[in-house]
Amino acid sequence: MEKKLTPKELLRNLILSSRDPFTSTERLEDIKRVLLTSDNFCGINHLYMVKTYLNPDSYPFSISKDEAFNQCNKALNEGNTIAYFYLYLISEKEIEKRKYLNLSLLYKYPYAYLEYAKLHHTGTIYEKDLKKAYAYYKKAADNNIKEGYYGMITIDMETGNKEKQIQDYKDAEKKGFKLAGIIL
Repeated sequence: MEKKLTPKELLRNLILSSRDPFTSTERLEDIKRVLLTSDNFCGINHLYMVKTYLNPDSYPFSISKDEAFNQCNKALNEGNTIAYFYLYLISEKEIEKRKYLNLSLLYKYPYAYLEYAKLHHTGTIYEKDLKKAYAYYKKAADNNIKEGYYGMITIDMETGNKEKQIQDYKDAEKKGFKLAGIIL
């Protein structure tokens, strides 16, 4: 008797099959239909389809902006709160972007920490605030996002805090990150 695939394994196999250059057009359409409509994958399939909107050259499918919003809402209905971050990415109005990014922070999505830090660092969408930017770069770094360390060290350099720069670099090394281009 064959082992039954878990939903995660099934989703992985569908995605891998869609990227196979020998997959027929009909099979691609079937896979796309499953990814757009299935509620068996905790919303991950819907967010995958949103990625096809955000990076159309990287995936064998493409969807419209309206469909991307629809897929985010389906993911949310399935309890996948990462969809708030995707809504942030596809929204155009600043007020919507802030709303969705703040919701992503509320649900503690690590890449939202990084994005929030970058926006405060540059003063885009939010007011420039290096202290807040540093705190959120740190949260990203604490969630094993290498770019969080780069952000912290960049702020250390901008503020002239050499000791903190060295400490942040050493902390990154302790976690196994090698930060290219950083010279102490």
